[in-house]
Amino acid sequence: MAKPEGFSFNSSQKKGIFLLTGIVLLGFLLVVFWPAVESSPESAESFSEQFLPPVESVSPEQDRIDINLADSATWESLPGIGPVLSQRILRYREKTGGFQEVEQLQEVYGLEATVLEALMPRLFVNELTAPPPKVVATRAQPKPVYPSLDLNTATAEELEQLPGIGKILSQRIVKFRSSIRRFNRVEDLQRVYYLSPETYANIKSYLYVRTPYETETLPDQQESLIAEVIPQEESLPAPPSLVPGSLKEDTGLSRGENAAEHNSARLLQKLDLNTATEAELQVLPGIGEKLAPRIIKFRNLLGFYASVDQLKHVYGLSPSLLEKAQPYLEVGNAETFQRKDLNRATARSLAFYPTINKDLAEEIVAFRRELGHFRAWEELTKVLKHEPEALEELKIYFFI
Repeated sequence: MAKPEGFSFNSSQKKGIFLLTGIVLLGFLLVVFWPAVESSPESAESFSEQFLPPVESVSPEQDRIDINLADSATWESLPGIGPVLSQRILRYREKTGGFQEVEQLQEVYGLEATVLEALMPRLFVNELTAPPPKVVATRAQPKPVYPSLDLNTATAEELEQLPGIGKILSQRIVKFRSSIRRFNRVEDLQRVYYLSPETYANIKSYLYVRTPYETETLPDQQESLIAEVIPQEESLPAPPSLVPGSLKEDTGLSRGENAAEHNSARLLQKLDLNTATEAELQVLPGIGEKLAPRIIKFRNLLGFYASVDQLKHVYGLSPSLLEKAQPYLEVGNAETFQRKDLNRATARSLAFYPTINKDLAEEIVAFRRELGHFRAWEELTKVLKHEPEALEELKIYFFI
């Protein structure tokens, strides 16, 4: 029986049909199974090994870490993060309220960029744990606080702290003060070269002049000054408290060779060290023309005298001379004078005080820098535990 002609295939046709069927099946298998093959860890790892640089500190099998929830132990377990960096990260997170993004870790001090770059694939920020934007928004800067300074005692370093006063202008102010001997009022500051009206307006509220300007009284004017303070009453004897032998006894002379000594004795009834003029100090027994200006200069350096005993630190004033002058000197209420802020004092200004030398002044400033600022006098005992006199002097002239 013969086969139908339309349904017969020769050998070549059969091979072609098998080949075509195989291609179709292969295509079907690729469509079905290729996504699974592509996403398999083995394939991804093989691709990473061939085309991407190795990341030694990150293992793909490890879980990612939410940087807003990780504790110190979790941070320390990461490569390149030790106990110190771990604590810095936690303190920064607490201070800012949390991380908005992983890149914010760049602001943590000591966290190297290479370490952070290696850890990036393992770190993330969950939107549920991230703080709202207002928490990390830039806060308004507090208004700066400037010291109140006496124009006649402030150093160049202290003046430099005022707004608009740089190093050059502060030195000009000190140089101008030296040329005129003393500021009479704050308004005199406007005479300083290159001090603009705007700068003066900004700083004048932080400046004051403790005592008015006093012109130097010449020796031949001292007698008239004494006569103005205490009218001459020739019949009265000299005060019995005078040091024996320091002045001649009052013999009733009115305008003889001992008139100046007689009137000087009448004036010596207790001078306030903080208000006495140079001319008044010159007539004291044991003082004279050389020591009087030194006493005034030392008063300007200190700001004010807290006790008469501080005169022992005046150069050239020996104990014997001080003993002669001390009965005629006193110190008024020192509480009326303004103290300075110890947290703004420079080492140079501290070294002006007799009980504080240069090394101790620098040690105080270095310790203050380490603390940030002094909050109580007890903190200074660590530096001044062997210098109780220096501590007491600081309490007199400074506040914290």
